[in-house]
Amino acid sequence: MPKNQIEIQKGEFKRLGVLGDWENPYLTMASKFEADIVRSLGKIVSKGYVNRGDKPVHWCVDCGSALAEAEVEYEDKISPSIDFGFPIDNKTVSTIFGQEFDLPVYVASWTTTPWTVPGNVALTVNAEFDYCLVQVTKDSKDFCLIIGKDLVEATLERIEVKDSKILGSCKGKKIRKC
Repeated sequence: MPKNQIEIQKGEFKRLGVLGDWENPYLTMASKFEADIVRSLGKIVSKGYVNRGDKPVHWCVDCGSALAEAEVEYEDKISPSIDFGFPIDNKTVSTIFGQEFDLPVYVASWTTTPWTVPGNVALTVNAEFDYCLVQVTKDSKDFCLIIGKDLVEATLERIEVKDSKILGSCKGKKIRKC
């Protein structure tokens, strides 16, 4: 089981572009490292830094691995969040929805980590989800938003848009091709 988790994590890191010595990874289950760990633990115990006690090991039944404390400890909290739009050029929108547009168009997005937005370099859409092109008027300004179909109502309510009209819809795979 641990080797399977190692391969999954290695694949995820590679997909994210993380560089590493993937052919010679540090594995705590390797006998050389286990021996080093036992020797180090022996030194720590001999100096009196370890106390015996009980502590649960939280386990994920779905993935079959131990959970880190950060995965177990959860506290409800209110986080700063913002709605914002990624601008998209009208030619691309015309290709996606088959209509010409004069209004500015944005792909609607929402985040609880607004300080990361300046570093955004890409936007992702789900190929199987439905997306709508919605014309809105807000603060006397007309523009269009591309919003996930299931999120249109909640998004428009959250950004306090009263006047809107759905101009078209498509699958995410059509957006991803542009």
